[in-house]
Amino acid sequence: MRAHRGEPYNEAADRIASTATRDEDVPILWNAPSGRIIYQFAPDESNSEDDLYSASMNDTVKKFIKNQAATSTFYSSPTQGFTESFLRRPHSSRDLLGACLADSSFPDGAKKRLIQSVSLQFPCRALLHQWGKEDSPNCPHCNERESLGHIQSRCKILEKPRITAHHMIWREILLQLFSLSGDEGDEHKWVIPSAVSADSHKELTVRQIIQHFGFFASDAALEDKILTFFAQRATLALTKVRHFQDPTDPTSLALDTESHADFLAQLRFSTHTLTDNQVRRLSDQELQTSLSAFLDLRPDGFAVHQKSKRAAILEFTRAMDSSVDWEEKKDAEKRARYAPVLDFFNSLSENLGWKLMQFNFTVGVRGSISNVDRTEPLSFLSTLRALGITSKANLEKIRKVTAKRAFEAHDLLLRSYYAAKSSPSRTDFSDIVGKTFALQHRLRPPKLRSR
Repeated sequence: MRAHRGEPYNEAADRIASTATRDEDVPILWNAPSGRIIYQFAPDESNSEDDLYSASMNDTVKKFIKNQAATSTFYSSPTQGFTESFLRRPHSSRDLLGACLADSSFPDGAKKRLIQSVSLQFPCRALLHQWGKEDSPNCPHCNERESLGHIQSRCKILEKPRITAHHMIWREILLQLFSLSGDEGDEHKWVIPSAVSADSHKELTVRQIIQHFGFFASDAALEDKILTFFAQRATLALTKVRHFQDPTDPTSLALDTESHADFLAQLRFSTHTLTDNQVRRLSDQELQTSLSAFLDLRPDGFAVHQKSKRAAILEFTRAMDSSVDWEEKKDAEKRARYAPVLDFFNSLSENLGWKLMQFNFTVGVRGSISNVDRTEPLSFLSTLRALGITSKANLEKIRKVTAKRAFEAHDLLLRSYYAAKSSPSRTDFSDIVGKTFALQHRLRPPKLRSR
């Protein structure tokens, strides 16, 4: 080495090395195998064996291994665990889960909690009780088993943070709809009548949605029409259960559990109700309460397509994504909730040719977003297309920003859980409903004072 020229020991080592190369009795050790793994593969399947790439570990080899890992189906045992089943679930945007965990800007603590959730190892009371670390598996606030799903979806003390997490994701979707609907032509554009921003959005009641079209001259005319509709629903429901009636008492029904639940759903928003298998007419006060409940229903959003005279109720759900059919179940729940509203609107002789529809957006707590075209029920991607967003680039943009907000919301709930658990008497979330930044500030750990 020229830099070591003149250094006595280096000069001596050079002379010995030169002598050794000329001495046949000296064993040559420097050309023995190094022990490093040599990787050999064809970068392209069409390449011949002569074109095989051969090298020790380097960036090219790493890239090839990552691509193989992303596209290959590895050996799996006949029975899958919960984590493997979740990660292998197709068309659920698992690529965005991987991108989130690889994102250097996403906090390490949030990544750890996300991995715990995906592997169902988050230290909730149900799991700690199973490990013998907690006396009871139940939530102290709800007297219900404290699972990850309970924390993310049902816990009473986390209601306000949960609403904030809901709004965080939904406003992002609304903003994208507002700006990108009709991206390939105004004939496909849907308009969102209410104001939307990153910090707030306005939700219209069913009364306000119907008033938007000006079908009725007064509220009294609208309410009379709804009461007539209630009577028609009751008549239709009673017709369907005539074969369950007691011959000696037509108001008494012999219903099994499933039929009982179906009949109650049909009597919702009608002039009758069912009590102990006895059908009775609602009192005037009960009828007025039911009328108010109908008109006060408040969907998450509302959109209008002026050219085709179509209007749409928009519903968003952030749901626990453990079961395979989690999305279908939530979609069915939302459709059952607003089915009477759609029936009423579309049966109106005064609707001037307008048709009311319903579009549901469902996102999993752990970032599950359906990215396949599906019509029954509409997938997340198909719902965006139905609302006038058809560009592949825009669809991918919305999928990514929605997943990002979903992962942020996931961690927001778990940090709120820890805050409530560590100091329940001092944790008050009542003043931060929908205020994402206020909640994040509330959860921020206090700065240590420097001496």
